Amino acid sequence: MRILRVSVVILLAGCSTFPFIPMRRGFAGETPEARAYSHALASVIYLKRGRLEEAAEQVNSALRYAPDAISLYYDLVRIYREMGDLERARVACEEAVRRAPEDPGLWMVLGWLHQQNEDYDRAVDAYRRAVSLKPDEAIGYGALIRAAEDANDLIVAVDMYRELIALRPDSGILRFQLGYALARMDDLEGARDMLLSALEVDPEISEAHNLLGMIYLDLDEVEKAIDHFTRYLASRPNDAGAIEQLAAAYARHGEYARALELIDEAVAAGESGAMFRLERLYLLLRLERYAEAMAISPPADAPLAGTVLHALARKLNGAPYVEMLSSLDGVDGQVDLEGQEVLNALAFLMGAEDAGGYLAEALTALWEEAPTRTLALLLAQLEMGLDRDDVAEALLHRAIDAWGGDKWTHYYLATIYEEQDRIAEAERHLLDCLAIDPLDPEVMNFLGYLYAEENMKLEDAEQLLLRALELDPANGFYLDSLGWVYYRMGDGERAVDLIRRAIVNMRNDDAILRDHLGDAYLLTGDVDKAVSEWRRAVRLDPTLEGVQEKIDLYAPR
Repeated sequence: MRILRVSVVILLAGCSTFPFIPMRRGFAGETPEARAYSHALASVIYLKRGRLEEAAEQVNSALRYAPDAISLYYDLVRIYREMGDLERARVACEEAVRRAPEDPGLWMVLGWLHQQNEDYDRAVDAYRRAVSLKPDEAIGYGALIRAAEDANDLIVAVDMYRELIALRPDSGILRFQLGYALARMDDLEGARDMLLSALEVDPEISEAHNLLGMIYLDLDEVEKAIDHFTRYLASRPNDAGAIEQLAAAYARHGEYARALELIDEAVAAGESGAMFRLERLYLLLRLERYAEAMAISPPADAPLAGTVLHALARKLNGAPYVEMLSSLDGVDGQVDLEGQEVLNALAFLMGAEDAGGYLAEALTALWEEAPTRTLALLLAQLEMGLDRDDVAEALLHRAIDAWGGDKWTHYYLATIYEEQDRIAEAERHLLDCLAIDPLDPEVMNFLGYLYAEENMKLEDAEQLLLRALELDPANGFYLDSLGWVYYRMGDGERAVDLIRRAIVNMRNDDAILRDHLGDAYLLTGDVDKAVSEWRRAVRLDPTLEGVQEKIDLYAPR
């Protein structure tokens, strides 16, 4: 027989009992408790028949006679959930929490309801309260971590993992999860130490070796990266991504032949992506096996970068190549995407100093011999990635002199000038971009944010960003930019709403957005929340200028 009156919280943190005694004397109608009990029984009958609205009415009637009967609130929340009416469920749960604030189960349910409504801050607050009431129960921490992940609040997630580890110090998985969260925060040293700790507790967590390999590669500790990728691949030999990373580590170590063997293994196993083909081509070039490199045709999904590297192979092998380079401007490719996600990605995967320097020198020589606009744009992106903006700027101006300005020439110059705080020049080039392509939301966002940062032309910025969000409504960068415009306009409430939504929609938690949110909260007068967000910003990026000073100024003494 199915038990009908089961609270949703049983799945989370146990259930409460019905606190009144039915029919202490006489007939059922003689006491409030008895009347409440009669309505509660009626709700069970309606539930059994699937008449949820009538069941909810009966529970509400029972509560009028027994307003402190917390188990009735559990029932009412469950009924509203079954009806899909999460708003009424939330209202009922909030009333129950008001009457029984020491019941951790109610806080768990309230957290879940806020989470379903995508009100992640309130969800986190509710779960925190549940955890504080039952700090020895791991289930509350798990719910809190999930809510923090949904809110993109890595600080809360990290803190909860630490508390869980204190409860379960023998859990290697928890240590791995904490290490992963720290890596997402870009705390590479902290992540490294926690992952090594996870392997000490549980040597079988093979994924920890993979993550450690990536961290050591970022830290440029190449030999350690090789060691951990090798250990990981011993248990996961077909992971093409790890094979690629291991090949990159060997390439950074100068062992191009071993790197090429690994890429060949991945290709032989069926990996056919454009990056693997271009990595293979690059490694053949470094090994001076130019004829083999020439045999690799440009991949269809990276035709521009592929054509440049193929032309380089032909040049180094003494074969004709100028005509191939001259045809670049007629190749149907995406110069911005290939510059960032192909050519620059290749250079930085294989080592910025070694691979980046090699490619920049080689492409510069090609440009001098067979200049085209496309090659100028690809090379300019590479030089910007190597922090050689002066070289990129000169190259872009030469391209403008030769062929006139196009969208990406203007965009890259605007990027350089914004970095150099040459605002008028950055604005001019962004307006030129929009004149060429008025429907590019990325350019709209760039110009709108520039105006917001400089506290100028805020109405123009608002219109630009509203248009950008029409084209890409969930973009976290655009939401933050518009929020920052409203902050500059003095509208703290709208700024808070937009920047909070921006944080949720970002790939990772972001120190600048947390700083913005703190400023927006201060504008609304909520100093406590402002300080809390600034503290998050500092933990995410201790180098962020001016944030600690705001904490020192506004934090309670």
